[in-house]
Amino acid sequence: MYQITAGGIDAHHNASFFMSRPNGLKDHVLLFVKVKALFTIADDSFCVSPGSALFIRQNTPYEYRSAKGDYCDDWLHFSGGDGANADFSGVPFHQPLLQPNPAVFTLYIRQLLWESSYTPEPYRQENVDMLFRVLLNTARLSMERNISMEKKNSMERSNSMEKNRNAQPYHPCHAKLRELRLTILAQPYKNYSPARLAAALGISTSSFQHLYTQLFGISFGADLIGMRIAYAKDLIQNTNLTMERIAEMCGYNSEVHFYRQFKKYVGMTPAACRKSKDLL
Repeated sequence: MYQITAGGIDAHHNASFFMSRPNGLKDHVLLFVKVKALFTIADDSFCVSPGSALFIRQNTPYEYRSAKGDYCDDWLHFSGGDGANADFSGVPFHQPLLQPNPAVFTLYIRQLLWESSYTPEPYRQENVDMLFRVLLNTARLSMERNISMEKKNSMERSNSMEKNRNAQPYHPCHAKLRELRLTILAQPYKNYSPARLAAALGISTSSFQHLYTQLFGISFGADLIGMRIAYAKDLIQNTNLTMERIAEMCGYNSEVHFYRQFKKYVGMTPAACRKSKDLL
């Protein structure tokens, strides 16, 4: 069980801001730092990059300020509450963790504050617990990614691949590509152009195709077809719409092309799929 005791979003301070807590706090602290800042935690001093999450253990002395100019962060004070289910053993305390998607991390903090402030019981604690675990897992993934990058710099590629076979090389477009794929998955019937999607991401068409295949293990074209066929199967099995209408709703201008592609991917015609849906 986790308890949010205080927090804030986009807290701004001028360049003279300096926070010093020589005895720490009774609660754990999460700071999502949005500017370059200088920290001292216990006897360790270091610089924190913008977009970094930093967990500080309770009762630990710390101080911080902006490295240059104004200071800004999101922050949470949290504890384990009165329960025994709050697990802080895997929390990466006192390690700045650069977040690949800062907007999402801020969203988690904002939602935690909302849930802890406005959601009525008995749902409040359950929602806070689940959402806080998501936030912790996001931070832990950042730590694992950082460790993976350090290993890549210090170890031979073969060893790095063996120990991190599920890790993918980081690219700043990965988060946007994941969001884009969710959008396409929800609306596979639209006319998507790799060139237009690449331009929206600020990269070349060839880079878009390469990054998409690298990230998802399938080419953009094949993935889009698979999404459309899955959408078509759902309509075929769960509606009484005509095949002509379903083809149109799935983004096909030609019913013949729809039939051929459906049979290639599913192994049967749309009509057979409707008759034998229990086999799928």
